[in-house]
Amino acid sequence: MRTNVTTKIFARLYFLLLYGTLPSLRAEKHSLYYIYTALSKPVDLPGIYQFSAMGLLDDRQIDSYNSKEQRKIPTQTWMKEKMQEDYWEKGTQSRKSKEQWFNVNVDILMKRMRHNETDLHVLQWRHGCEIEKQGDEVKFSKGISEYSYDGENFLSFDEKESQWVAPVAAAIPTKRKWDRVPILNQYTKGYLEKECVDWLNKFRDYADEEQRKAAPPDVRVFARKSSDESKLKLTCLATGFYSKDVTMTVRKNHTSVCEDEVKSTGIRPNHDGTFQLRKSVEISEDEKDEYDCFVSHRTFKSIILKLGQVTEPLIAEPSTGREKAGETLDICVTVSPEKDIQTEKHSLYYIYTALSKPVDLPGIYQFSAMGLLDDRQIDSYNSKEQRKIPTQTWMKEKMQEDYWEKGTQSRKSKEQWFNVNVDILMKRMRHNETGLHVLQWRHGCEIEKQGDEVKFSKGISEYSYDGENFLSFDEKESQWVAPVDAALPTKRKWDRVPILNQYTKGYLEKECVDWLNKFRDYADEEQRKAAPPDVRVFARKSSDESKLKLTCLATGFYSKDVTMTVRKNHTSVCEDEVKSTGIRPNHDGTFQLRKSVEISEDEKDEYDCFVSHRTFKSIILKLGQVTEPLIAEPSTGREKAGETLDICVTVSPEKDIQTEKHSLYYIYTALSKPVDLPGIYQFSAMGLLDDRQIDSYNSKEQRKIPTQTWMKEKMQEDYWEKGTQSRKSKEQWFNVNVDILMKRMRHNESDLHVLQWRHGCEIEKQGDEVKFSKGISEYSFDGENFLSFDDKESQWVAPVDAALPTKRKWDSVPILNQYTKGYLEKECVDWLNKFRDYADEEQSKAAPPDVCVFARKSSDESKLKLTCLATGFYSKDVTMTVRKNHTSVCEDEVKSTGIRPNHDGTFQLRKSVEINEDEKDEYDCFVSHRTFKSIILKLGQVTEPLIAEASTGREKAGETLDICVTVSPEKDIQTEKHSLYYIYTALSKPVDLPGIYQFSAMGLLDDRQIDSYNSKEQRKIPTQTWMKEKMQEDYWEKGTQSRKSKEQWFNVNVDILMKRMRHNETELHVLQWRHGCEVEQEGDEVKFSKGISEYGFDGVDFLSFDDKESQWVASVDAALPTKRKWDNVPILNQYTKGYLEKECVDWLNKFREYGNEHLRNTSPPDVHVFAKRSSRDKTKLKLTCLVSGFYPKDMTLVMRKYRTSLCENEVKSTGIRPNHDETFQLRKSVEINEDEKAEYDCFVSHRTFKEPVIVQWDAVTA
Repeated sequence: MRTNVTTKIFARLYFLLLYGTLPSLRAEKHSLYYIYTALSKPVDLPGIYQFSAMGLLDDRQIDSYNSKEQRKIPTQTWMKEKMQEDYWEKGTQSRKSKEQWFNVNVDILMKRMRHNETDLHVLQWRHGCEIEKQGDEVKFSKGISEYSYDGENFLSFDEKESQWVAPVAAAIPTKRKWDRVPILNQYTKGYLEKECVDWLNKFRDYADEEQRKAAPPDVRVFARKSSDESKLKLTCLATGFYSKDVTMTVRKNHTSVCEDEVKSTGIRPNHDGTFQLRKSVEISEDEKDEYDCFVSHRTFKSIILKLGQVTEPLIAEPSTGREKAGETLDICVTVSPEKDIQTEKHSLYYIYTALSKPVDLPGIYQFSAMGLLDDRQIDSYNSKEQRKIPTQTWMKEKMQEDYWEKGTQSRKSKEQWFNVNVDILMKRMRHNETGLHVLQWRHGCEIEKQGDEVKFSKGISEYSYDGENFLSFDEKESQWVAPVDAALPTKRKWDRVPILNQYTKGYLEKECVDWLNKFRDYADEEQRKAAPPDVRVFARKSSDESKLKLTCLATGFYSKDVTMTVRKNHTSVCEDEVKSTGIRPNHDGTFQLRKSVEISEDEKDEYDCFVSHRTFKSIILKLGQVTEPLIAEPSTGREKAGETLDICVTVSPEKDIQTEKHSLYYIYTALSKPVDLPGIYQFSAMGLLDDRQIDSYNSKEQRKIPTQTWMKEKMQEDYWEKGTQSRKSKEQWFNVNVDILMKRMRHNESDLHVLQWRHGCEIEKQGDEVKFSKGISEYSFDGENFLSFDDKESQWVAPVDAALPTKRKWDSVPILNQYTKGYLEKECVDWLNKFRDYADEEQSKAAPPDVCVFARKSSDESKLKLTCLATGFYSKDVTMTVRKNHTSVCEDEVKSTGIRPNHDGTFQLRKSVEINEDEKDEYDCFVSHRTFKSIILKLGQVTEPLIAEASTGREKAGETLDICVTVSPEKDIQTEKHSLYYIYTALSKPVDLPGIYQFSAMGLLDDRQIDSYNSKEQRKIPTQTWMKEKMQEDYWEKGTQSRKSKEQWFNVNVDILMKRMRHNETELHVLQWRHGCEVEQEGDEVKFSKGISEYGFDGVDFLSFDDKESQWVASVDAALPTKRKWDNVPILNQYTKGYLEKECVDWLNKFREYGNEHLRNTSPPDVHVFAKRSSRDKTKLKLTCLVSGFYPKDMTLVMRKYRTSLCENEVKSTGIRPNHDETFQLRKSVEINEDEKAEYDCFVSHRTFKEPVIVQWDAVTA
């Protein structure tokens, strides 16, 4: 009981602290800033000077200076009265000096940045300080001194660190120069924190009387009908206040409304130097009494105002600690939805687009035009067909033939006008004819309709050039507005003919509206058919097992104005918790909207989806409900609740509806110069369908060719001919642009650089429904992201500065961005579906996975390593989960190989986890793939043959058969290991020792040398008879040339490393490279085990290749430059990975096949066990197991006590070493108590033994 009372007291105290009924001091904020602006050349515009400066106190101008009058003058009466004459004289001299400084420095920056003198450039400096005042206490808040060039941040002072910060490379020379003079930085810091603050306080004292006059705000709360007739738009307005620090909060039941639900104008200036702020929120009409507006300003404590109240006159007075509630006066707009009339909005627009030159892209014309009625296209025209044609059936039926003939003549005339004017603008703006430029015109009108009343809403006639606003018509003032200097000549010319402006105004307000109404009458019946949305609410399991992803979907509605809110307990969920697709078009001209939120599964009944559209009042739908058929009907003022029918997607993974994912990507790769590596071309391209290559092109063959049989059979000859021409064109484009980028980034032509482009699309398929998932078009340079297309925003994203010029250029041509978006979302999806249809029969053959579960002993004797393996599946979308007692094991405990390709185009996935041996029966492996529902397999079970079949909703449990690998070494299945390695050794200088060469190389197959090369003989020669017999002469000739080339490379690089590490040339240094691969063979199955490519310098690890991550690892700092350089060329890393995992394995298998007879000459090991007195402890023996003379070298040697393996950290091992006769030896030793020697034995297993050999101390060799 006491706790509840305490809680209530605390809650009340918290409320009081929040809303100011306890005495507190309000912090005032004040600022003093000076702004200097210098232009690179004079401009002929009123009020714009080549140099100007001003002072601002609390955002009010207090003085000014310009390059015409060249005098610092006051702009406030109190400044003129209070500041002495010498203040203005000294200020004038100071600003003249600064004017000269700016004139010099703007010129320096233009030269540094290689800018043209004909263009206008701007250098600005803003510096000053801010303070906070509580009562009589004044505290420094922050100081700013920052420079900008052409509107971009250039240089700023960090007053905490007393140094300059350069956000762009061009500012770095200035930063270094200024930071070298610490005393100037100290002065800057001192000025900002002390001198500036002193001036600020002085000015505020002088201005105090005047500044206080306009302080208190006038506060109003009012409401208007929202476009949703069940809603009100509640607005809080505070105006006439000074200073501009104000707090305004819209509240519901004394709780602040979430900011993302509130629309704010921000604080804006009034004409008299005071400020205003307006905030609005949509509310339910029946909840209007629950809302209020909380406003706080330094001139009073606070005020809380409800709808229907007004404020008393607000006069600055001491705070009393009470809220001023306001007197009641009804200014509320009537809010009864039953009586209010629905407002419809309609529009008619025409859009004309002209390119400066033709482009070879499907659907993109040099000139095009279209009409849009309520955002639906109704007609079209292009420079190829040169006919105005209808795109809606009713337009074709209703509009007479002469309408289309006149329209065609009109658009031909406009086409000629645009061709002339796009050329005029290019010359005016000094644009190159080789670049692509776009001129667009949009004009039309919008209306609002309430019942039978139609009101003109607005008219637009606007031109854009290269995506930027160029010229627009102000229909209220009947004049043109030029937002850019280049448009001024046109504005002046058109404004000189008032009758044309009057015609433009008349067309927008009258003629356009008449056409709009006529078209709407014609289209009315058809447009109404597609109006009401189909609303669905469903849920799926989230990646967090305890969560659901709840989704609201409204689709098939027209027009596109819809309101959708996800609610919990009838309260809107904050928008930042909700993911929205935004309103997107459907293929039939209707629209769809989808919103999703993650929820707790046990709270799903608390959520609903609120949807409102002009075709009905509103609908509220919960999970498990569906809508009645929605038909446009008069609003009754009631919500349509939905009838109950369970459509909730079950959240058990075994029963979930399978979603297929498919993709189509094209990858283009261009190198800056040719490289002499097999399979690596200066330009190449490929298509990938679901990660399977379907076509290829390279700069050597210069033909687009199929890589899948069905592509060859299904696609006609002209497809390959056109594709070849297209890729030849792209090859030329890449060759030009890789060169441009190298110059832009100042890269050396001697280095290798790589430009890549990946573009394509992905879809999701559920049953027969195919949905676009995402589109990608992205460029990379030297393995780093360079430029990518944001298909939602239809613009390019530049993650690096070097890409900005390209981004700006491409974004300035919106029609190309529209084409890119259209290709990704439509054309690419069409090709993907077509290819999948063609490939379906073949692709389905390799679909179902073979699933196995097995275990091996872990390095921890008490543990097992449990492995789930799924292999041979296609497509690669598979779900695999290791589970304990039917609950997924945490992913950070599970090791996964990731999905990897098999040699036959199928895929495999392997996941492993360490488990306690006595818990193995609690684990299973859950696998789901589109070829079957799901399968759950335990250790000791195998799958039935998996055949693609209709899902029955039951789990396929697997029949019992023990496939668990036994963990006793005596019974383990023998695995053979084989290897192929090449070792290169380079010395920094020759040495006079027999058999030691300045450069040498050798190949080793299963640790037996198979070839050799040295700098004396300079020939690659065989060292095994079978190598000499089986390998043709050209193999040795090519190998000799390759090793000569590597010898030169090593000689250069050993010298580079010595200089990098500052080593003396008189000393001997060694650079080595070992690379190759290892495989494991069980029966006839050969599996890649590992690949190694590693460099050592003077016997220490230097650099090694991580084939899993496809990147280099630098063991020492001196290797970092090499790592960065090599990692910047991803294609070489891909080649290295491919060589290790594929080409090396192929050579290994080929060599083993050729040398089979010789390699089969196995040699069994000779086993010895002996002991000597320990040198350290005389009571101990050093027991040794020696195995020698065996081949191949794969062998198991275990020292045991009581037949239990000794821990490896107790045993010393020499490792396997070579003997002189190409056999091997291995020795292991352990210290033991002399009286326990009979308890030890030596366990030896080798492929030459039918069963392992166990030898005890004092026994003879078996």
